[in-house]
Amino acid sequence: MLPMRQTLVVTLLILTITSAYAADRTRAVNRPVVETSHVTPIDGPWKIELTTSGGFGGGGTGDIRVDSDGNLTVGQFVTNGKSCRFVLLPGELAQLNTIVRSIQPDLWFGSYVPADSRQLCCDLVFTKVVLERTELVEGNSRPQTGHYETQFLETRRAPHDLMLLANVLAGGPDSLRSRYQPLCK
Repeated sequence: MLPMRQTLVVTLLILTITSAYAADRTRAVNRPVVETSHVTPIDGPWKIELTTSGGFGGGGTGDIRVDSDGNLTVGQFVTNGKSCRFVLLPGELAQLNTIVRSIQPDLWFGSYVPADSRQLCCDLVFTKVVLERTELVEGNSRPQTGHYETQFLETRRAPHDLMLLANVLAGGPDSLRSRYQPLCK
């Protein structure tokens, strides 16, 4: 039998090691089975919705919805939330069309939020992205509507194409949300 001091040291060592390993775990929800996309986006309708929650006030940083017809909605997509509708300029719509056709959402995880909730604090902003687009799936000649959902924290790593889409929609001073949100009065 170990003396009390050695038992305490061993216990603390085990707790330290297990907590260090738990800190880097990420939740992989709906992990793609393949590492190569088997989907080809084609011309057709698409829509994207990016919503946020969390942060200091709990309401996120604002939401944005846009579709292939150029309809744009910004605001807070919650009960009694204020939102405004706009129409994108041709150049803005062309940029989004290019991005929607180039991204590979079938390779995204369902979530990029850490599985260890001890890492999460009340001031983190969660972002959820929902994308629907017309595409051809390998082995099928009929166009289909692909539906994709994922979520991430603003401070966590996610695929480059997902971050590109999120940044164009809502990621900085040149984003669509930043340009149109101030006009929503």
